[in-house]
Amino acid sequence: MDTVNIKLFGIGCHLVQGKFDEDVLSQFKLAADALKSPLQEALFDEAFFNELNSKQHKSWPDLGNQTKIHGLLDSYQSSIEEKVNSRQKRKIFMQDLKHENVLFPIYNTSHCLIEGRQNQTLSIIEKEIGTIASYKLDVEKFTFEKLNFELHTIEIRSDLKYTILSQIYYDGQTLKSKKTDTLIKERFVLL
Repeated sequence: MDTVNIKLFGIGCHLVQGKFDEDVLSQFKLAADALKSPLQEALFDEAFFNELNSKQHKSWPDLGNQTKIHGLLDSYQSSIEEKVNSRQKRKIFMQDLKHENVLFPIYNTSHCLIEGRQNQTLSIIEKEIGTIASYKLDVEKFTFEKLNFELHTIEIRSDLKYTILSQIYYDGQTLKSKKTDTLIKERFVLL
């Protein structure tokens, strides 16, 4: 029996996108005005959602009625560490998963492109640093070829796009993160 630990280190990203009509956006602006704060700052304040008094929107992650993605951001600081029976087997860097510099793919990956350039779309991005996710699985015999990495590329504007490792699968099963240990690095809103 093999015990496998997989950890994602580096820069993580929560990306939430929502599309709202003019009435809902005006309610958001009224709630922000009541706090005497710009909407871009008010969205991260708990008092904003108390003022909004909406059953659907209790915090900023609830605003993602189109897209909600969290994972390891494509960055030179981001890496994946794999240990089998407490021995480090490999360290993978995010740029290696994208297959940009190789003739044949080394890792099993699936890619998805999401275009977020639409009118009345609200995008909230929160970046964090640290251990983004930690996975543990017990299998009879671990085979690296059974790992599959799911990458999402989100194009918010023509000059702003993110590639995020959002999910890892082993032999068709979704791995569930056991713990995280991060600090918030940056938050911003695009209207």
